[in-house]
Amino acid sequence: MYPLSRSRLRPNRFFDSPNAAQNVFESISAFKQALANNSAGINAALGDVQSADTYLNRQLAFYGSVIACRARRTSARTTITQLQPN
Repeated sequence: MYPLSRSRLRPNRFFDSPNAAQNVFESISAFKQALANNSAGINAALGDVQSADTYLNRQLAFYGSVIACRARRTSARTTITQLQPN
């Protein structure tokens, strides 16, 4: 099963990849700076934003499946409890 703790579910975990090119905060900041400076780094920064988007979508899919699995397990426990004779 998937071990879930409060530290694993903090919102910044979704956005804060250890890989700089996939880090949502860093890639958006670099893109903003490139736009402000009208620099040639816009294309590179945009590539990092796209990588961060892919990373974020993978994180959301993983945690969504974990939540769905936990909901099914809870529902199954409830059903089993209701079906047990008193």
